[in-house]
Amino acid sequence: MSSHHVIREGQEPAIYLRNSNSIILKVLHNLLEWSPYLIVNSETISFCNAHGIKPDAIVNETTDDIDFFIEKIPYINNSTDLDRIQDWLKNKNCDQLLIFDDINELKSLISGDPLFGVIDRDIKYSMIRDNIAKWFPEGQRLTLIKSEPEQKIEYIGLKKTNQAFLVETKGLIKLSSNNFFYLGEHLE
Repeated sequence: MSSHHVIREGQEPAIYLRNSNSIILKVLHNLLEWSPYLIVNSETISFCNAHGIKPDAIVNETTDDIDFFIEKIPYINNSTDLDRIQDWLKNKNCDQLLIFDDINELKSLISGDPLFGVIDRDIKYSMIRDNIAKWFPEGQRLTLIKSEPEQKIEYIGLKKTNQAFLVETKGLIKLSSNNFFYLGEHLE
């Protein structure tokens, strides 16, 4: 990155700390270097307080004991926390959200929405509509999660191991399927 690169608000994906069990502090700190919006809930606010991290907003049904300077994302009808955050982000001209949570808990809520990414401990998941060609370094570990049990995913440039896939040689890998799937990049 050149020294004259300017980051404007909303350019980086916002971060939503939805589940503190999915947070690895080093991964979070690396993402916070880019100054994204940081959103918490009533469970993860205490994680932030314990680690000296200042959130921008909280999605919460109550306003008890919330710092005056933290914006409250209002509860509207029967909307989910993700719906409320998405509306809030539209007003901030930010259209992407990285959610710290268990991918298995979120799959049904985000079901194929490319605006949501998920970080589950040390794996960053992105939704892929049907195919991708992307450069990776040799040895990069990747995880694939299907959207359907019988889904077939074809790949070039990867070798399957017990728990994951490994990039065989640095360069482009290719993945394709007849439906969306999640590509997990291990953040090592």
